Amino acid sequence: MADVKVTIVIPIFNIERFLRSCIESCVKQKFSEVILVDDGSTDKSTEICMEYVDLPNVKYIRKENSGLSAARNTGLVHASGEYVLFVDSDDMLMPNTVTTLLNIVDRNNYDLLFFSYKSIDENFDYDDVLLNEVAETNQKIVNLSAKDCLKNIFSRRLQNYSWSFLAKRELYLKDNVHFPEKRTYEDIATTYRIVGNAVNIAYAPNFSPYLYRNRKGSIANTANIKTYSDIKATITEVDEYLAHRYSELRNQEYLNFVISFLLLGYMDIANSNSTKKTKYKLLKNAKKDIVEKVSFKQTSKLEFKYKIAYVLFRFGMLIPIQNMRSKLK
Repeated sequence: MADVKVTIVIPIFNIERFLRSCIESCVKQKFSEVILVDDGSTDKSTEICMEYVDLPNVKYIRKENSGLSAARNTGLVHASGEYVLFVDSDDMLMPNTVTTLLNIVDRNNYDLLFFSYKSIDENFDYDDVLLNEVAETNQKIVNLSAKDCLKNIFSRRLQNYSWSFLAKRELYLKDNVHFPEKRTYEDIATTYRIVGNAVNIAYAPNFSPYLYRNRKGSIANTANIKTYSDIKATITEVDEYLAHRYSELRNQEYLNFVISFLLLGYMDIANSNSTKKTKYKLLKNAKKDIVEKVSFKQTSKLEFKYKIAYVLFRFGMLIPIQNMRSKLK
């Protein structure tokens, strides 16, 4: 398509219940091509994709199941748009999203634009989306340097998700930025590099064109015994990157970022379906790693909620208290 400005990449795997709504919300976007990357689905997801393959703005790619990161990387390889936008296959875009984003980036020459999102429940579908439309009127735009953007990510004032921004495709091509395959929480392994490659960055905090479906069974809501080792590998990479390019950012905000994710991985080990013996060994090793990474002396630099979590972790109380809270919900 000659008028393609944005490539929308949708990684797909066994998501038949929500897929049609997701695709419908994307194929209606102007100035866009939609790449459906079918990661070896075994349910009706493939059949649903077939309903759209004849549309002029749709590319369909089926591959052997290799995970979310591999699917996203495949989409990047086949992308032709100047910009790339990732959409998870159970989520949706509001009508007019791409046009509005392009109006903002073209007018200001941004190569990276972050935006906000709205949470939706499992029963929200595309008919509900059609009742709304995003508008650019009075949108607040905050200009950021790469350093300030990273600080905002580390402090959680800015989302780290790969679907929470529109980025020029060249930011992925530079330094061959790709999602680490077979690794969970792959977003935190790539977003900081995209930011580092960008020149003109902005954030639209009041602009929420992305509809994030909060559902049981999603990757984000499923404990995975690999989470800790994956996060540890990513944190090591971020450490090396910052030491080389932004050593001054390895500060209080970054320490909060590190401990929050390491404790998340620690709790995923505890909540996984592995045997007690396996959990015990992995938890013991993880605790040793975290204590070496963050000492008691550094707790004064942690935000209150992370300080409390860390102290409970050090005294062996984090897991039982979290389990108690889960039972009370």
